Amino acid sequence: MRDSYIAPCGKVNLETGKFAYGDIYDFWGEDTTYELYRVQGTGRLRVVATAGMKPLCPIGESRVFRHDQTGKEVFRGKVIETASSNAGLKSFMKHQKVIAIATYK
Repeated sequence: MRDSYIAPCGKVNLETGKFAYGDIYDFWGEDTTYELYRVQGTGRLRVVATAGMKPLCPIGESRVFRHDQTGKEVFRGKVIETASSNAGLKSFMKHQKVIAIATYK
């Protein structure tokens, strides 16, 4: 499994867009891709965002995510779905309404 560094951004309400930094749907914009991960060991879901319209990790691939400042492991997970733009992020509501989100560094 490959290591990737992320900056956790807290939880986001996918219905309202509300998260720690304001409205997620105004924050990163339409030119963003979201990878939905199932966390190893817990089965919980997490989202990792990246700039551009292509995912960095394809569906089915696993990653180890480390905090970009401390280097400590945040989670290990496998990509179960990817989506681009605000509409794509909203589509993850079919899995969960409130979800932890981070961004690649």
